[in-house]
Amino acid sequence: MKKVWAYSISKPLSEEEKKQLLLDANAFSSQWTAHENKLSAQCSIEENCVLLVQVDEELYAASGCSIDKLQRFIKSAEQKFNLELLNRLLIPVEISGQYQILKSSEIKTLLENKSLSPESRILNTAISTEAELQHWKQPLKASWLSKYIV
Repeated sequence: MKKVWAYSISKPLSEEEKKQLLLDANAFSSQWTAHENKLSAQCSIEENCVLLVQVDEELYAASGCSIDKLQRFIKSAEQKFNLELLNRLLIPVEISGQYQILKSSEIKTLLENKSLSPESRILNTAISTEAELQHWKQPLKASWLSKYIV
């Protein structure tokens, strides 16, 4: 089974920045360990707005100290690229065929003025497993944001 972390990227990145963030993430994942055992991990940038980190836990599971290492890497990437990755209130929403990062506080207004609908697609960054990743694109009405639908 794969453990998954999804981090919304708070601002659009240039192609060069995306390339560098991915290089940094893969460099981190290639050295990532849990109790001195190398983790089998991979990183990707999805829909130009989410940093995805996956660990195959068949051999070794990511645990306390290794997850702390991941969080330190994420915080260092936030500083290096002057962005937010740990803000769980940033939501990837599909608008005109492309995902954009919105603040959750904007959702209600965008629904009211019909810029978004209950069918608008989001990326569920609360996923934690590979199985959930298979269904992470979901209509807003099926997410925790449904509370904003009037």
